[in-house]
Amino acid sequence: MEYPAFEAHFASIFEKNGLERFCTPEIIERFYRFTEYFLAENAKTNLSAIRTPEEMIAKHYADCLLAEPLLPRNATVLDVGCGGGFPCIPFAIVRSDLQITAIDSTQKKIDFVKSAAKLLKLDNLICICGRIEEKPQAKLRETFDLVTSRAVANLPVLAELTLPFAKTGGALLALKGAKGGEELAAAQSAIKTLGGALETDREETLYCPAGQGSEWVPEARRLFLIRKQKPTPPQYPRTYATIAKRPL
Repeated sequence: MEYPAFEAHFASIFEKNGLERFCTPEIIERFYRFTEYFLAENAKTNLSAIRTPEEMIAKHYADCLLAEPLLPRNATVLDVGCGGGFPCIPFAIVRSDLQITAIDSTQKKIDFVKSAAKLLKLDNLICICGRIEEKPQAKLRETFDLVTSRAVANLPVLAELTLPFAKTGGALLALKGAKGGEELAAAQSAIKTLGGALETDREETLYCPAGQGSEWVPEARRLFLIRKQKPTPPQYPRTYATIAKRPL
C-alpha cells in the first residue's frame, strides 16, 4: 500500500476509535514503516494471522492504543508475551517517555521485535527471549511500574505470570476481549493471593472497517488495571505447567 492510502486509512480508523491525537505525521510515518516491515516478514515467518494494512491499523494498532490512557508517565514497563510486537511497539512509538522491556519465549518473534525497534529507532524498547516464569527472569521480580500483556493467557493464569514482576505500588494492565468479565470473575483468588487488587475496569469498543464500505464492525474490549498492593509471595510464579493445571 502506498503511503497516501495508508495515511488515509490510519486517520479514518484512529478517528473512529477516538485516537485522533496520534494522527501526527511522525507517528503515522513510523507506523507505515513498521507495517511494511511486518507484512514482509510475516510472509516469510508466521508472526500474525492479520495480513493487510487495514487489519493491522485496526486490530493491532488501534486495539493496543485504546489502553494508552492507563499508561503512567515515565514508567518502566514489562510486556509479557509480546509476540510480533504488541502492545510494546505501538506503546513505544507513541510514548517515548516509557522504558519498555519486551519478553517472549519464541526467538524468531524476539528477533523480529529487535529488528523493528532498530529500524524505527525506538531507543525506549529492549527485548529478552525466554519464559517469564523461569529462573533467568527472577532478577526482574518486583521491579516494574507496569506489566502489560495482550492475547497471552486467561486472567487467572496471566495474573501469576505477571504480577510478581510489578513493584509494590505498580500494576498489571491486561488487554482483554469480550470474555474479559468471565476471566476477571475466575481470577479473584489469584489476584488477591498475588498481592493485587482491581483498580480499573474499562469497557471499550474497537471499531474495525467492514470491507470497502463506510460501515464499521464493533468489537468488545475490556481493560483491567490491577494494582500491586503488597509483595507477591516468593513461591510465585510457579512453572507454567503447574499454573495451567492448578490456577490459583
